[in-house]
Amino acid sequence: MRKRTITTAVVLVLAIVLSAIAGEGAAYGADDPEPKGQPGEEALSVAEAHAPDGASIGITDVNRPIRAADELILFTREHASDKTDGNAYSAAVTAEYFDGKYTVTDVKARVGAVPIPTKGFVLFGHGTSEQWLLEHLKAGDEVTVTGIDLPGPVDGRRLQLEDGSSVNVDGVDEERSADGVTLYTSAYGTSTPPYGADTAEYIVTGDTVAGIQSDGAKGTFIPANGYVISASGAARALLASVEVGQTVRALNLDIPILPERYAQIRDIVVPIDDVNGGRDANEVVLYLPDYGATTGTNAWGMELTVVNDAVTNIVGFRPDPANPGGFLDNNSPIPADGYVLSIQIGSAAYAALNGQVAVGDGVKLVLDNQTLYKAAKTAYDAVNPKTREDNPGGYDEATNTPYPGLRGPDQLIVYDGGYGQPSTGTNPWGLEVTVNADGKVVSIGGNDSAIPDGGLVLSGHGAQASWLAANAQIGATVRVNREAKTVLLLFTPESYLDKAEIGFANIGRELASSRERFLDVPYGEIENRIAQAEQAYAEAEAHLRDNGVEGLSDILNRLERFLNEAGYMNVESRGVEHRGLWLRPKEQTVEQVREHLTAIKALNINAVYLETWWDGYTAFPTDNPLTGLNPIYNGFDVLGAYIEEGKKLGIEIHAWVENFSSAETKKGLCWKSIPNGRCSAARETLTNRAQAATSNITISTRRFRKRGTSSRRCTRSC
Repeated sequence: MRKRTITTAVVLVLAIVLSAIAGEGAAYGADDPEPKGQPGEEALSVAEAHAPDGASIGITDVNRPIRAADELILFTREHASDKTDGNAYSAAVTAEYFDGKYTVTDVKARVGAVPIPTKGFVLFGHGTSEQWLLEHLKAGDEVTVTGIDLPGPVDGRRLQLEDGSSVNVDGVDEERSADGVTLYTSAYGTSTPPYGADTAEYIVTGDTVAGIQSDGAKGTFIPANGYVISASGAARALLASVEVGQTVRALNLDIPILPERYAQIRDIVVPIDDVNGGRDANEVVLYLPDYGATTGTNAWGMELTVVNDAVTNIVGFRPDPANPGGFLDNNSPIPADGYVLSIQIGSAAYAALNGQVAVGDGVKLVLDNQTLYKAAKTAYDAVNPKTREDNPGGYDEATNTPYPGLRGPDQLIVYDGGYGQPSTGTNPWGLEVTVNADGKVVSIGGNDSAIPDGGLVLSGHGAQASWLAANAQIGATVRVNREAKTVLLLFTPESYLDKAEIGFANIGRELASSRERFLDVPYGEIENRIAQAEQAYAEAEAHLRDNGVEGLSDILNRLERFLNEAGYMNVESRGVEHRGLWLRPKEQTVEQVREHLTAIKALNINAVYLETWWDGYTAFPTDNPLTGLNPIYNGFDVLGAYIEEGKKLGIEIHAWVENFSSAETKKGLCWKSIPNGRCSAARETLTNRAQAATSNITISTRRFRKRGTSSRRCTRSC
């Protein structure tokens, strides 16, 4: 059965809810901010799509993102990516070539990016174009396109090269052909068979050549997230012009692409975004027993409990019968001999698994898949924009003013020394990657970043910020092709060594700063970790030189661990320091509270800010007629339990009461009693009662930090 890797969100009915509740950025819909137009960018004047009922519609452009309301974009296999634009408020109609005509094979509404078929195209429409697609086309319809020369259908297994040429693939995961091209995937093993001087091999990941090998004594490493092209004899000349960083597309080939961490359920491969972390929008998180008794997640998702490699329980998005209009949290118990796979409702995995997975289904969990290579390429919008002409999309047409840094919605901008400013000048709503003069990524995150001498900054907003977050790594090589207007991010085994060198430099500066400020850090232990990291670095360098990448991961993991520990140790942690975390209590017994606080104590946390009021209910018993103890506790006084158990462990318990709200929940007894009010009287009363109930607790607003660990709780519906 063909494996499918989930990469795109496919939840229609909840798309708008997710945007508002899960904290996603602005998207484009009938009642949402529209994409900004691009003055000076003319639409195609004669291109049209025709439906079988005689209706037709103009096509705005080919192979570019939606940039204005009501646009219709045609995507073909010549697009820079194998998927369409990711605009979540558009419809996509996929058509493929059969028996001399193009037939609609799929119609999707508001699911974001969809795959582009190699023997067809995708019509991608926003606004009125979206409505036209949904009204006039359905699966099985013949659709025609006029005014554009579509790429001809490709028959047989072929590789499409960046220069537009293509070569035939003679075999997949089998013995090499003497004068042919053979592909090797992860289904074959971890490396190709040894080969001689008449063969060259190309490592491909993300449709990009990430490495070229000619020494075949031990074969070539096959990345789980890609494949290897092996060209022998006469076929070697066909690929002689291919270079690292160039695009290669496998056409009419089913290649398994496996991420570094994933769970496979039936034929579905689900990438895992985080382990024991907060479940953010669109994420899949794995919860292991050392996380705690339960996942603590909210209602917006589904969870699979797995024991002995089989699903034992499924919790989905479900209404709360005791609270009309409310929903029950996922919050699954984490088994001591298993784990919980938690899938946020915006993830593509949710749509693929919801209603399909069943108790008893087998699950394969992989957390250490060897990838070692990663390459990604995308188009950028402008370099050093200063005027509207430099980047029309960098202007807000509604106000006729430029966006900060002239970085517009869903854009990727390159800033270097030619920009003439010390920093990018962008607003907080994006993500930036700083690249040094050697072309290596040295930092990821933030906005309005300083532009390094001889280096550059990649600045992304919206979809392009997500692209940077998914593909940029410290130590990666960055190549900007100004002629093609593309950015390449390339990470190879050698990049791990580059990453370590950047880490050594950072730790050295931080350690020197600690000495200058006489900070109370364990200098001897830090220097010991640095020495261990240097030894691991030398081992990795020698192993890569003498043995290749096979077995390299263990050494690289040790190298990274030593560097991380050295960095953590260099954060001063004084004995009187206040280390706190915020949490919303979900426990229903004293034992659960004790277990949770014991785990918190083990992390050296000495203060807990406990939320005591949300959704119109309290976390403690009260006789106030306008509210009451939250029904999730079944009468249990969770605040009282935290106070008592916190005293035993020496942990301060601070009552957290929200006096101001940015939205109305329409939940709780207060709202039901006063449907047109905002419960201000009840809030004031309960605030006073909470203060009285916790008068023996010191309320503090000091910030905290923690040496060697980080604690993150999701405070949104994610």
